[in-house]
Amino acid sequence: MNHAPTPQVTAGSSAAIFLVVVASYIIAWWSSRRERDARVTTYLFGGNSASLGLSSSIGTIISMAVGFTALLSAGFVFGWQILFSILPGGAAGLWVILRFVDAPIIRAGRNRAFATKWKYGATHLAFLSMHRAKSFLLYYAVAMIFYAAMLATEVAVLRGAFRFFLNVDENQVTLLTLSVLVVCISYVYIGGFRGVLVTDYFQLLVVIAFIGSVLPHVLRRELFEAIPPPTVAAIQWTRPSLVLLHIGAFCGAFAWTAGNLDQWLRTMGTLRDPTAKKTLRFAATVIYLCAILPVLAGSVALASGLPPSLGNTASLHLLRAFWNSSNATGRFLLIMAIGCAALTTLNTYIMTMQQLYYEFSVLMVSETPPQYAVEWILKWRSVRKVVFVITTVAVAASLLINETNVYTVGVFASCGYIFFALPVLLEITPLPRARTTTAPKLAIDTACLVGSLILFSLTLLFLRSRIGALGVHLYLLPAAAGMAVSVPMIAKMIGLIAPDEEGAS
Repeated sequence: MNHAPTPQVTAGSSAAIFLVVVASYIIAWWSSRRERDARVTTYLFGGNSASLGLSSSIGTIISMAVGFTALLSAGFVFGWQILFSILPGGAAGLWVILRFVDAPIIRAGRNRAFATKWKYGATHLAFLSMHRAKSFLLYYAVAMIFYAAMLATEVAVLRGAFRFFLNVDENQVTLLTLSVLVVCISYVYIGGFRGVLVTDYFQLLVVIAFIGSVLPHVLRRELFEAIPPPTVAAIQWTRPSLVLLHIGAFCGAFAWTAGNLDQWLRTMGTLRDPTAKKTLRFAATVIYLCAILPVLAGSVALASGLPPSLGNTASLHLLRAFWNSSNATGRFLLIMAIGCAALTTLNTYIMTMQQLYYEFSVLMVSETPPQYAVEWILKWRSVRKVVFVITTVAVAASLLINETNVYTVGVFASCGYIFFALPVLLEITPLPRARTTTAPKLAIDTACLVGSLILFSLTLLFLRSRIGALGVHLYLLPAAAGMAVSVPMIAKMIGLIAPDEEGAS
């Protein structure tokens, strides 16, 4: 097969990237000047509204690592059958999180947060920490690790996209990527949470303009006239692998809503009811409806003759086909959309890590000598400084992520949402009506989290040995994480796990 010519860098492409980053910086600066407040809680959690929270939440699926690559490749490699699990998984996650919000401990925590201007934080982890042992703060460490991994993946995907579309040498790619990151970090630090939300609104409008330009192109080409059967895929299926595919797709979509800490912060954490619930419902609906189009596009590309050997890299080839068939305006919008998709995700991860570290540092109050040592090592005065260090490490780590393993690292990082959903699931999992006095008891929280992480690793090793390489069978990662997290829930339901004495479930 003759491949399409490699896209060439143009002045318009460079201007598009320059316009996106400069406009984002100016918007964040303007937003901070209009609502200037020196209080750290306002910087971290203030300034949200229904429209801003909605646009920022919808922007989570319009990222380089998700909307522009992962979903396109998923439809190509696995077939559009994954929609049969993604959509129910998203609906189940939405149902769970709305039920969780109505739990007495969470309702009280949200009321306290609004009354105190988020003095102790805004995530559900902060609300649960009030009634649990200090070991519960381990969830923050796990969350920071996974968010740093997601940040590293997004940077690696952005770098790969620049290399692929702009056809420049590696030094120029690195310089361009670092320039985008410097601008992103600076406007996050200047604008705070409000600045991130406002720039996300602008960036979403740019992506919508790009999608609007693509839809007539798609309809004119009659791209979806020959949608293949849902199981047509780049890989061959066996019955066990097919079952695991749907388990993994369901668990991933479920956790995207039920365990998404940054989406919680944009809705339930910083908006009051009923606005918060309406925003979350509408955002989740739009997100999962938006997932349909790229998955179908990837599936149609396989049926249209794109070689199955391309595997997960098919998304870049699909975008290149659009590039080669577009005029100057289409290419300009594509580069702008790629820049906005990257920025809207990068700024969210950087801001979320600041918010999480603040909550950890406030809630980490030493009570024993070992805790004094932990506090002395981990608590820094400047939230920005800590997150800058973590961001620097994540960017350095992204240089180790190459094109062959970027998808594996990205899916692994997104499995963090499944573990963030663990306390949500444990909180709403009912206790058995009758419990035997001889049943062993475990403390919730740390034991469940550590046990789930260990079980995740063991399950993943077993599935990999039976099914195949993770680089091809990416669904094994969320499937293994979902199985691991389900064990503490089952244990609680049959009475093997008791709630903490301080915090009743």
